[in-house]
Amino acid sequence: MATFNAYKKRREAIVMGPEPTPGTTATKQYAYRWLDKGIKSIPSILENESAMGSDVKVNDSAIDVWSSEGTLGGKVTEDGYGWLQTGMFNKVTTTGPASGVYTHVFERDKTVARRTFSIWDVRPVNTRLFKSVYMDNLETKIEVGENGAWLEANTALKGWKHSDVAAISPAFKVGEKEFTSRQVEVFLAADVAGLAAGTAKVKLKSLTLQQEEPVSVDHYVGETNNDPEFDSAPAEVKGSMVIKYRKTDFEDDYFATPSTP
Repeated sequence: MATFNAYKKRREAIVMGPEPTPGTTATKQYAYRWLDKGIKSIPSILENESAMGSDVKVNDSAIDVWSSEGTLGGKVTEDGYGWLQTGMFNKVTTTGPASGVYTHVFERDKTVARRTFSIWDVRPVNTRLFKSVYMDNLETKIEVGENGAWLEANTALKGWKHSDVAAISPAFKVGEKEFTSRQVEVFLAADVAGLAAGTAKVKLKSLTLQQEEPVSVDHYVGETNNDPEFDSAPAEVKGSMVIKYRKTDFEDDYFATPSTP
């Protein structure tokens, strides 16, 4: 068994890229400097209770099928967050640049399959590649304290069992913006048209926005290459916010009788 010196977990990294088709290794697109990283392979263990003539209930066990799961989380960055959004929205339209800025529109399209990722778990001792990785959810949150706050995101993942691959050196982007409460603005309106210029922003103390489309592992007969399929639950978005109670507008809207479509 190989022996390694103890190392700090913060030296690890995650590299991600969207796959052209589920299970096909992607091109490496982005390296995350995230401190919450828990993706790992999960064995499905069968216990053998064929212990006739013995007082022992389980006389053996075997690993039959595999999958992977885990979490990723950290600060929201200008490029990294966009790649995560592609895991929740399966249609992305990019225009620009206008004055050096690209505009990305993320949409749901039921005629397009959900996007999967290849993820490289880069560690000082080895590098593991996870393929056909789906995002269960994407939570974005911020809570402003006395010194402000970082905008943070976290997600849960599910995919195939890892394979050990050759070591890689993550290419971290230099000078990438990491968003704080100063760069976050929140607007509320009855519809998209109501979010026109001049809409008053909401002065929140905290905000949590959760995009969810959970996936479940679907193993099948003859699964020999640790490549299960996955089923997706319906998508939904929910969240919460905390705001100083200055007026009754939000409360009145909450209890108002819905208008007839």
